[in-house]
Amino acid sequence: MFQSLANYGLPYQIHIITGMIAFFIGPIQFISFIRRKWVSLHFLFGAMYLICVVLSATTGFVISFHTSLKWAAAGTSIQCLLWLLSTVLAYWFIKQKEYYQHRKWMARSFGILLAAPALRLEIIFLVRVLGINYQYNFDYYYPLLVWSSFLPFIFFELFL
Repeated sequence: MFQSLANYGLPYQIHIITGMIAFFIGPIQFISFIRRKWVSLHFLFGAMYLICVVLSATTGFVISFHTSLKWAAAGTSIQCLLWLLSTVLAYWFIKQKEYYQHRKWMARSFGILLAAPALRLEIIFLVRVLGINYQYNFDYYYPLLVWSSFLPFIFFELFL
């Protein structure tokens, strides 16, 4: 089921590695104590997050079209575009010193980022809990799972 990252092309490797870095840096950015006490660390992690999102979202967008499943490609490409857009808007707002808007757009960015682990958890739920072999009917389940992985973003949006 899991293959070495070396088996995939460079865009896929960049997408996964930078996406994982953003995934681990993101939550730290929301800790107000760190934002206030270590401003330079917050700035550094913010710059790293921005670079990782640009790399991961652009490579993810390209990768999304390497499938014959049109609905899955549409879902993943939209996620990548929304992730990139929300992160760039967060950057723009911080440059304008609009901290409230910056935080809101960063929350949106991280909510979209959570689509990736949500998709993996949905697969685990289908296979381990429901006992469904999603590989058997991959053309049906995968696009459905891609679109349902928007739920974390919708959750973040509802509570902003």
